[in-house]
Amino acid sequence: MTARLLLHAGVLLIACNDAELLQRPDAAQVNECVARAVTFCDAMPASAGGCVADANDPRARLIPNDASYPLGCLVNVLDGRQDLSGTCVVSESCRCDPGPDGGDEGGTVSRWSCSP
Repeated sequence: MTARLLLHAGVLLIACNDAELLQRPDAAQVNECVARAVTFCDAMPASAGGCVADANDPRARLIPNDASYPLGCLVNVLDGRQDLSGTCVVSESCRCDPGPDGGDEGGTVSRWSCSP
C-alpha cells in the first residue's frame, strides 16, 4: 500500500512539473521602457508662455516642443533603459522655472532647469 501511494505521488509530481509556462502575447510590451518625457502638468498652447522645449538642449530634448508648460511643471525624462528591478531609468528631472529678465517688456522668460 505504501509503495502504491509513493508511486501515485511520484506520477502526480512528474505530471505537475510538465506544465508549460506561457507568456502573454503583450508581455514584451508591458515592461518595455521607451525614451520619452513624462509630464506632471497639463500642456498649454506653445504661444501661451511658460516653458517650451529647446531642441538644442540635450537635457530637455525629449520634452515635446509643440506645447508650453506652466511655471512649476515637473517632467521626468526616461532614457529607454531599465534598472535591475525592471523600473524605467529617469535620466533627467526638469522643472519649469522663471528665467532671467526677458527684455524690453520687463517680463521673465521661463526655462527648464534639469538635473540628473
